Amino acid sequence: MAEHTAMLELEQASQIFTLPPHMVTNEQRLAAQELILNFRKTRMPYAVCQYILEHSKNDYALFQAATTIKEAIIRDWSLMNPDAVEALRAFLLRYITKNITLQSYVREQVLQTVAVILKRATLEKKGKSCDTLFDDVTTLISSGNITMQLVACSMLTSLLNEYSYTSRTSSVGLTWEFHIKCKRAFELSDLKRVFTFSLKVLNEIEAQPSPLSREATAFLNRILCIAEQVLSWEFTLPGAKMHNHAFNFNPNASLRPPESWRDVLLEKDTLSLFFRIHQKARFNSEMAHHSMQCLVQLACLNGAIFKIESGNSSNKAPETNHAQSQYLAQFISGLLHMLSQIDLQDYENFGVACIFRNLLLMFPVQDFNLLDVSLFKSFIDSLTSLTCKIGRFAAQEESLHKDDTIYMESYEKLLESWMNLVRNVDSLPPGCLRASATEVFNSYMQCHLAAPEGIRAGNAEDKEEEIDETEEDDRYKFSDQLCCIGSLGRLIPEHSLPLLSKILEDRIGQMSSHFQGLQQQRDLVSTHEATVDMSGLHALQEDLHWIVLVSGNLLADSAEGETPTIPSNIMKFSMEQAKAVDIPLTMKMLASPGEKLDPSHEHKVDLVISGVILDSLASIGVGADHNVILDSLASVGVGADRRVILDLMASIGLGADRRISSPLSVLIGVAFLSLRLITAVFRLCEVGNRAASAKLTEFLSPQVDSTLMWFLERWSDAYMLHDEMDYTEMSLALATAFGMDTEGVRWTFNFILQKIFTTLSVWNSEPTLISDTLELLNDMAEQSSRAVYLSQSEVLWNLARLESNHQPPVSSLAPQARRQFMKAMVLAGCGIKDSAQEEQYWKLLLQSNHQRFQHLIESAAFREGKEAARQQFLYLLESLIGIATATQNSIAKEMFQFIGPLLEHAVKAIDIHHNYEDIVTTSFELFSEVVAKMLPYLNTADSQTLYQICLSAIQMFAKHNLGRHCVSADDEQETKFKDIILIMEMLSNLMSKDILDFNKEERLQIENSIDGPTVVIYGLELIVPLMSAEMLKFPVLCSCYFRLISYLSDLHSEKFCQLPEPLFNSIMASVEHGFNSCGIDVSRMLFETILSIATHSFQHPQSSQHLQATLAHFLKVVFRMLVLENFDLALQEIGSTTLFCLICCNQDLYRDLVNELIQAQPEEFKERLLSAFNQLTPPTLTMHISRPNKITFRANFDVFLNSVRGFLCVR
Repeated sequence: MAEHTAMLELEQASQIFTLPPHMVTNEQRLAAQELILNFRKTRMPYAVCQYILEHSKNDYALFQAATTIKEAIIRDWSLMNPDAVEALRAFLLRYITKNITLQSYVREQVLQTVAVILKRATLEKKGKSCDTLFDDVTTLISSGNITMQLVACSMLTSLLNEYSYTSRTSSVGLTWEFHIKCKRAFELSDLKRVFTFSLKVLNEIEAQPSPLSREATAFLNRILCIAEQVLSWEFTLPGAKMHNHAFNFNPNASLRPPESWRDVLLEKDTLSLFFRIHQKARFNSEMAHHSMQCLVQLACLNGAIFKIESGNSSNKAPETNHAQSQYLAQFISGLLHMLSQIDLQDYENFGVACIFRNLLLMFPVQDFNLLDVSLFKSFIDSLTSLTCKIGRFAAQEESLHKDDTIYMESYEKLLESWMNLVRNVDSLPPGCLRASATEVFNSYMQCHLAAPEGIRAGNAEDKEEEIDETEEDDRYKFSDQLCCIGSLGRLIPEHSLPLLSKILEDRIGQMSSHFQGLQQQRDLVSTHEATVDMSGLHALQEDLHWIVLVSGNLLADSAEGETPTIPSNIMKFSMEQAKAVDIPLTMKMLASPGEKLDPSHEHKVDLVISGVILDSLASIGVGADHNVILDSLASVGVGADRRVILDLMASIGLGADRRISSPLSVLIGVAFLSLRLITAVFRLCEVGNRAASAKLTEFLSPQVDSTLMWFLERWSDAYMLHDEMDYTEMSLALATAFGMDTEGVRWTFNFILQKIFTTLSVWNSEPTLISDTLELLNDMAEQSSRAVYLSQSEVLWNLARLESNHQPPVSSLAPQARRQFMKAMVLAGCGIKDSAQEEQYWKLLLQSNHQRFQHLIESAAFREGKEAARQQFLYLLESLIGIATATQNSIAKEMFQFIGPLLEHAVKAIDIHHNYEDIVTTSFELFSEVVAKMLPYLNTADSQTLYQICLSAIQMFAKHNLGRHCVSADDEQETKFKDIILIMEMLSNLMSKDILDFNKEERLQIENSIDGPTVVIYGLELIVPLMSAEMLKFPVLCSCYFRLISYLSDLHSEKFCQLPEPLFNSIMASVEHGFNSCGIDVSRMLFETILSIATHSFQHPQSSQHLQATLAHFLKVVFRMLVLENFDLALQEIGSTTLFCLICCNQDLYRDLVNELIQAQPEEFKERLLSAFNQLTPPTLTMHISRPNKITFRANFDVFLNSVRGFLCVR
């Protein structure tokens, strides 16, 4: 019997294929695999597959039989009559119900085959619809047999998977159009039935007494999975485009059902049912996840379901809002009731957090305003309580370094909820969030402070040792949290600012006491005999770290991507503080300085004397003691208690010698409370400076200093030299302290520079801190207005003199830090306005570097390749890179005169030290930076010099790298080819002058001159032979290579098209390879390259005959890619433009391709495809490359794709 023989062969092959590797040979396994694959290609295999399913005991053979039916039914669909299809479907369902002990993977495959049959019949109605399946499911569930019930659930799950149009959908070679039409049909006819069916079963299970039986629990779990899958369904929107990404499951899809679902989802019993079901399911973690996900999805219900049909829109709008707000009120009531009845399990917290987040994200603030006042208050109170509670658990979780971070993830979702509230706070009732914001802010601070004020746990000493080695910096790791807490703090500045100021001042006082005790202890005993309790000090430093982090996020926003400004809440608070100023009283005091004030008015003076103090202390030098300051205050009639003023002075920077560091400190400390926090941070900086001066460096924390550098950079971006045109109103205190042309801003610049100098001196062995410090210095120097103030600081000139004399701390910086330092110093020098001072400054900064470089190059140690000489050379190269990076138009000529001769020595170094990767890569990095930053500003002669140097460098590199190749990308590291990457970057930058040429001098004609493209082409002759398929597997190298090709073809298309034939062919072969193996960004460059070639060929036909074969080939490649294959829709614009240009170059070939494609289609699609192509290139479209024609073709192509991709592309 043929069926029996086929079964035996399949069983034998299945057994061999599933055996462990050590029990079969590779040849046996391959033979078994080939037999199985051939079996699956059998024509009309239904009889033999049914026989195998009924008689075989081999599970894998059963699986292959089911798979064969699934593939064959699609292949043979047109040959089968409706009765045969229905008989096959009935057989498979009967087989499942009779063989309930099947392995799960076999059962699922058989059910998926049934689902495929039903889906294939959806549009043609061949065979019966899903009605029969629902009847079978109902029968199985009502049987009371748990196994039968689970089989019924599997049926529904297979049905949902097959119609879902996601990765769960079977890849059976059907068109995209067919898949999406089936999905729409299923949504209209059967999806709601599945959900209604699951609701019916859930109601029945919910009515059962608790606790549920084991069988009922298993059944409930499967039904909840089905309900979750329906509620997570991504409904098809009208006019949705068909593309490959549509098959990707979207885990964040919101619930957007059509209006026809209103009677089910807006029914009050539906929501209450899911809340009740969760209370039954919550004690099983797996079930709780599914039930909670159902609630999470219901919390993001939106879309047409809340819209009202027809009628006068102006009359219906309130009704629409009522439906949505009514649902919101019902959901919140159910949620609050559930939370009041239970104590959340660990695994429930994340789901509840997501519910809060979805409600606040998906429902407009107007709906929350329509809620009953008490209900909204309860909602906010519950959110507040949950946030504080989970925040404490998250802090404990973080301190224990747990791998499972469920509390931290939940906390971040809750903070997202608060951010949604903060964004809409102006639309909410005034003050409704103040109490909650205060509670959440206080809770966050408690979680990150040590006892007694806080509850932070963990061994701070151990953490201190591990911070830089194992963990991401807190300011990045918790940036979203800190941003939210800062935003909440701005809602309550009258609370958050004084609170942070107070605890920061308290910790600074404790720190000062610690240092004082350490100093006294050191004076009494030798260092090695001293015993210090470091745990308390480390806990204190951890407190300071977090206080400064929160303060920075409260006072300023991140400046990335936008102009940094002072937050409006901080500005308003500062101005409100100023309202306490009694202007007439102040004027009277100024006019009559000898007159005593009424004691009842003295409290006003403490808040109004900022201008008076600034005037009266302008003549007091830095270092004046407290008696001088008090006398000055008395001379202008300030009658405040001397002890109050002394306390203020002590809190804002009065040192152990009772001398104030600056009159600005008194100004800030006495003026307005909004500046008190900034002053406290400044004092923390000063305490660190003093500790360093007292040789207590080993007791300081590099983490705290790093956080201070971050704070100063973030804060200074917004506050220092702020542009008053960016604000509708301005605080007098902030303008006086940090505005343009004020004593305050000059003092602040000098203070920050002094802090930078101290950090560089003390923390030279901490690369992260040094990098943050120099990042601050660069940030302050990058803006020309700030550079002016920096250039006036004596600290900057001291740094320049140290650089000139090659003295610490400048001389001891690491090479990478040297780059940052020299960049900042050059940027700061651009702010010098006096020509004599400018000349002196550049002499200090550059001359010693030139001399050291020259001396090193000429030394025997360098020529012999001694390690010390190599390291010194790298050190100097990093300095030159920093100088090049900072070059601006105003100094380009001077900088190139300095750096040009040194570049020639760098070329020689590549020759001498060609075996040392660091020398070669750093040298080419220098060349690349010089070309990128200086070339656009250079005159013709200097440009020629730079071109020649770059050419010499490439020639020197080629001399030592001929025949270099990559055997396998899997065995190599991309860093090994960093030199090639840098060369390609340099070559790309060489063409920048063709785009940006800022040199104002007239271009001179120079004999035997070379240009950028000439150097680039020479470089390509070196690089292209290296670009094998293995090399192009490295992402950065691949991107750099194709960017270079794209630039050259675009900027110098004529030279590119006239490349030597072998070189040109190699480049185009790599371009074709790139289409098949590279990502979207590279593909865009490839399209641009072909577009440039096609455009040049069309515009210069006489000189481009040799390009026709290449363009014809790429017309075929691009045509197939855009019309027949799956491509990223982000490439549609550039891809269609490229296709149009290729068509213009070869219209006959295009017509042949179109006719060939049409003839290859089934009859039902031929006419449709012909019509689509006629609309793509209608007679009215001139096949001439021009901007209007490109735009017209792009629009036509978009319509074309929507029309044909559905039946041309298959899954």
